[in-house]
Amino acid sequence: MAKVKHFSKAQIKRLSGVIDFYYWKGIPVARKWPDWSHFKPSPAQKASMAAYSSAMTNLKLVTPHLRDLWRSLCVGKSTAWVDDYTKKFMGYWKIYKTYPNVMTDYKDMGG
Repeated sequence: MAKVKHFSKAQIKRLSGVIDFYYWKGIPVARKWPDWSHFKPSPAQKASMAAYSSAMTNLKLVTPHLRDLWRSLCVGKSTAWVDDYTKKFMGYWKIYKTYPNVMTDYKDMGG
């Protein structure tokens, strides 16, 4: 990791896949792009990665109205609604080893 004075979106785009730019404790830094080509996930890691992928796929199906409801649950918390959604999805998967049913739409019928 090396401290840098500044990096622009153009630099990030041009050097993507070679140099990894990010902020560490508010300091702009750069490092060699991580090489995961030798990583061989275990069966448990593969299952976890598939569960996370399913969570993100289902997340894209959530309607704007339901997103607003998720956001309202996070008011006053330090986490974003996406983080809460993911934590609940992965927590369910960890316990039951199956994907939870995900509500992607909601209409208040009144009453």
